[in-house]
Amino acid sequence: LFASASPERATLQTLTDRQRAILTLLAEPLSIDDLARVTGVDVADLRADITVLELRRLIRREGSRLVQVTS
Repeated sequence: LFASASPERATLQTLTDRQRAILTLLAEPLSIDDLARVTGVDVADLRADITVLELRRLIRREGSRLVQVTS
């Protein structure tokens, strides 16, 4: 009766628009400062979104940069 979504798709559907935008931008490694410049979002607000994305294991840190986790 219900179409089952993949766990990854279900996770992406629960993200905010800004979190999805951050995830898309992190297809290439970027620092938090780079993300702030590109998005125009305050670093403090970005950190909250980054924490959510890290907890969901959608992004990871590589040194001082962040990058999307690829399956």
